Amino acid sequence: MPTCQCNLASEVTVFNYFPSKEDLVFGRMEFFEETLIAAVHGRKAGESVLAAFKRPVLDGCKNIAAEENAERISRAGALINSSPALQVREREVAARYTQLLVAVVAEGTGMTPDDVELQSVASALMGVHRALVMHVRAKALAGRRGPKLAAEARAQAARAFRRLEGGLASYAIGRA
Repeated sequence: MPTCQCNLASEVTVFNYFPSKEDLVFGRMEFFEETLIAAVHGRKAGESVLAAFKRPVLDGCKNIAAEENAERISRAGALINSSPALQVREREVAARYTQLLVAVVAEGTGMTPDDVELQSVASALMGVHRALVMHVRAKALAGRRGPKLAAEARAQAARAFRRLEGGLASYAIGRA
């Protein structure tokens, strides 16, 4: 009987911090999404939304090199891939942070959050990030690990951001 109480106590403690299983799975993802939003919000005068957004994405690729991170990505990916509820939650998290990005950019430009151009820009930026997450997850699930996975992720992200640079390099430059 004590084992059951201990397990129940552990579960209760975990859910004090994470209200649902989905929150537990996506806590790290949401932390990184917050980092992206903060980077755009805190961009320097003269820095574009694209430059501010891509910096933490590219810098974050180096974290993939650690074996324990690739293993964590692989375990989480398998769990998400096997759960329609987690897949829905992942899309909801991405949509919520896309709208937060819209709000941050709108605040700095005087545009309204319902502006189609602004919605498109935020969706494109978050789309690169989401595509990179899916790519890394698939590679980690296939057994790729270490510096090779990190370098591949960085190259993929850099290539995608270069594609956006033609139209977004000077978009919503921060004001002094």
